[in-house]
Amino acid sequence: MSTLMPELLSCGERSSISKATFLKSLSLGFDHHSFLFPGAKSNRMLAMRSLLILLLATLALRANPDLFRESFADPATRATAIATLTPGTRDHFFFTALDHQLNGRAREYADAVAAWKAASKDKKNPVATAGLDTLENRRILLAYDKDPKAALTELTRVLDLKFDATKPDSAAANKALPTSLDPLLISPASFQKIAEQANPREPYITYESQLLSTELDSLQAFSPERIRWFAENAGCTDHPRFTELLNKALALKPPFDADNIDFSSLSLSQLDELKKSTPALLSNDSFSEAYLKKLTPAYPAELVRHPEAHAAFLAACKDYALKLPPAQNSLKAHVLYHHLRLQEIIGNYPLDDLLAYLSLPRQSHPIIVRTKESDHYPATDTDFSEITHCPNVPDNDSPLIKSYLGHFLKASDTAQKPFVPFIQEKRLAALHAEARLLEGADPARWASVLPPDAYKSLREETRISFAPSIHEIFSADENVSLPLDLKNTPSLLIRIYAIDAKNGSASPDASLDLDGLVPHHTRAVTFAQAPLILHRETIDLPELSGAGTWIVEFVSERFSARALIHKGNLTPYVSRTPAGQLVRLFDEKSQPVANFTLTLGDETFTSKDGSLTVPNAANQPVRRGTLTAGNLKTDLILEERGDSFELESSVLLDREQLLADLKTTLHLRTRLTNHGQPVPLEKLENPTLVLKAQLLGGVTTERSIADPLVLAATNEIPILIPADLLSLTLTLSGTVTSPTTGEKKTLTTTETYQLNGAL
Repeated sequence: MSTLMPELLSCGERSSISKATFLKSLSLGFDHHSFLFPGAKSNRMLAMRSLLILLLATLALRANPDLFRESFADPATRATAIATLTPGTRDHFFFTALDHQLNGRAREYADAVAAWKAASKDKKNPVATAGLDTLENRRILLAYDKDPKAALTELTRVLDLKFDATKPDSAAANKALPTSLDPLLISPASFQKIAEQANPREPYITYESQLLSTELDSLQAFSPERIRWFAENAGCTDHPRFTELLNKALALKPPFDADNIDFSSLSLSQLDELKKSTPALLSNDSFSEAYLKKLTPAYPAELVRHPEAHAAFLAACKDYALKLPPAQNSLKAHVLYHHLRLQEIIGNYPLDDLLAYLSLPRQSHPIIVRTKESDHYPATDTDFSEITHCPNVPDNDSPLIKSYLGHFLKASDTAQKPFVPFIQEKRLAALHAEARLLEGADPARWASVLPPDAYKSLREETRISFAPSIHEIFSADENVSLPLDLKNTPSLLIRIYAIDAKNGSASPDASLDLDGLVPHHTRAVTFAQAPLILHRETIDLPELSGAGTWIVEFVSERFSARALIHKGNLTPYVSRTPAGQLVRLFDEKSQPVANFTLTLGDETFTSKDGSLTVPNAANQPVRRGTLTAGNLKTDLILEERGDSFELESSVLLDREQLLADLKTTLHLRTRLTNHGQPVPLEKLENPTLVLKAQLLGGVTTERSIADPLVLAATNEIPILIPADLLSLTLTLSGTVTSPTTGEKKTLTTTETYQLNGAL
């Protein structure tokens, strides 16, 4: 069969015979005289029979168009197929001309086309020219190989093409192109102008922080709405006029909500400015918390070990607390109580601060005068430890108050005057009498103030108590001395027991049972004070030499007091390694300890070069143990001792290299860790990298890279980027064998790279 275009093989309306043509064909050779000549009748009947046979054949072909197409397509039957067409019809012209064209008969094709064009111009019965343009276009294209120039000329004419464009002058065009970017086009002023045009009333809502900070320079011209918005959203806390902005915002009507301000982001000087300009902020809990935290030393943990530093910090907090309104009485009471406590430890007794504490309203108190009505009683159960690093105020603060009152009341006969408004009258008189008698005043003057039983009890009382001391920890080379408040102790026996670090507890208690134990040191001291006198004595303890732990017991007749003394201190530092946990030890001076041991149940580890490693272990090994260095011990709790492997990966793809159906390089970074510590990638067995690409239309493709896949810290993997790529998911997996249990664990990490989101 010839390779013809389908449209050229379609008969369709091209082989149709009009009714007029059909009637005309029937009348050919017939008239009314035919019936008068019998001899001619048979000829006419024969012609009529032939015409009917031809018509029936034509109708059969029309009834089956595929039969005609097959006959025409086959060169052997093409002439027979054409013979079935009625001469002078459109189909006869078309297929006749096509037959000449297919066989290369140019002259015959031209004659057939000329006859077709002439028939199309018949005024009475013009023949349709549908398909003539197709044949002519085919003729031009078929003639291209013989004469390309003539074929192109004719195509240009037929398609009415015009080639009047001229080649542009690239040199002249390049001169008109910009060679540099005008800085003014990308200046802040230019973008600011665009923002102002887009939103004339509030252009600043689209500004970045740097431009917002610049806007604050013109704060004096801000409208109330602009002030409120900048206070809530600007965040330019380092701007010199930011506190002025907040002051203006807090003065707005309706007032600006102070809870919308992040006071913790402000400096202490800015908080001072706000405190001075807007005193109402002292009633804001967030403001007070932020202010007091700004007073905290750089190393808050040192406050626990250094009472002097803690006392200085609480003194600064006290200066702020004294200015707080009644609504902040709970915070004020907390700060004042611990300020007084720490001042007593370092040997100070601030009278004004004591009076400020006593003046706080009290709903009930064993010593202080009850306040009849108040809406702001201090609450002792409020936790301020994050601010002051001190516990809650005890429910019974009488011991501290009595200690302070005793210090002031013992001084003179008129010493109670400052406390009259705050202390219950009878209670104040009794406390004054006790303080004066314990100081050695004339009993004839003060004994009568007390009830007889109270005076007798006071006179016969034996007291051995430890005075407030700044020492929490003694260094190993420090001399130890303890201040004691003594009364009615003409002789004091001192017993010293050394605690064996190897056999004793790491955290012994002063209440340790000492029955049956022989003290390591014993001595006695005597005092000449009268039984009624309370005197403070400093007891030196030279027996406590070097680092260690001792229990010192002071005994006078049936009364005793104990002190647990630590000299030196051990602080462990634990860090992770891939194989276990590294333990180092430091003394009270933050110096490393070279030799020490760690006991964990039945396991014992000894330091080497100032450190030891506790390996990972299976079956839930012991984690709680004791560190021992010389005569010192300390407890230690380790983290989990099992393995915890993790596989991490990150992917980098250069977006500019992601071209459809082209190769690019995928940069893969891989990290294997155990408890967060790097492990060699060689430990990862059978690594497999699966690349899954999601394409448009929900189509996905996968590629697996397994053998050989040698992982390094960074791998460069060539990949082919599919067309219509939407996302690329990389899944890296492998197995690792636990060195502690021998078990294999499968690790997986997935990274997805999104692109072409607009598609």
